[in-house]
Amino acid sequence: MYDLELVDNTSPFDNMMDLYLRLGKPEKVFPLVVAMKQRNIFPYSLWMQSCGSLNDLDGAEKILDEMNTDREDRSSWDAFANLEPVFTVKRNRH
Repeated sequence: MYDLELVDNTSPFDNMMDLYLRLGKPEKVFPLVVAMKQRNIFPYSLWMQSCGSLNDLDGAEKILDEMNTDREDRSSWDAFANLEPVFTVKRNRH
């Protein structure tokens, strides 16, 4: 779809990631993240949501590290807000 130049924005990727999260299939988000990053698109917010759904604290921290080393400031407040549930769930389980 993207390779055929049928779309010129990130909406299809965002919608697919959101759909997977709503269906309870956060593990399907990462392949879309890889495809987006190959196109120089960085979906930090939805990617963090998938880590939160998987209780993957290490994955969320890696995303945060990547955001901090990103040469362009693509981060937004909602990406950081998505970290709160991940850390809260992990902290309550210990």
